[in-house]
Amino acid sequence: MQDGEIIAIGKHELRYINDAAESGQDDFEKTLIIRPDAAGMPEQDQTGTNLEKSIGKIASDLAAEDTSSSPAAGAACLKFLTGANIGKELKLTKILTTLGKPGVQVAAITRRPTGYFIIVVDAASSPSNPTVNGVEIGKQAHALNDSDVIEVAGVKMAFQTG
Repeated sequence: MQDGEIIAIGKHELRYINDAAESGQDDFEKTLIIRPDAAGMPEQDQTGTNLEKSIGKIASDLAAEDTSSSPAAGAACLKFLTGANIGKELKLTKILTTLGKPGVQVAAITRRPTGYFIIVVDAASSPSNPTVNGVEIGKQAHALNDSDVIEVAGVKMAFQTG
């Protein structure tokens, strides 16, 4: 952009003013392109380890926050309806619980002051996103209700409160 240019957004006009342009100074960085394969960039991890570390970091950051207004720990659980853990229950005692298989399909259930929500973390090699009651969830957090049936990475679970 050059000093004095006007940007129109809807019915509004913004004028770009650059005092440094008048003085002939140019302190702006030149365009920098960082390639993923450049030296110093993290290696791509096909095993999902980086994804798991990232999810772990999110979970620890959330755990460090004040949770005094959150529902009581253990107020909800998942009962496995299919898969290797059929019949078992997973108590949702953490603020963030991840489900699924990295590289296939991963979702997370978050505990918020207003209730429990499921979000898509990764659905890279899966033809669809996780479902709630047979309906595919989008990219936005989806509120969970008692007795909702969740399916992540081919495993069905019943969400239960209280």
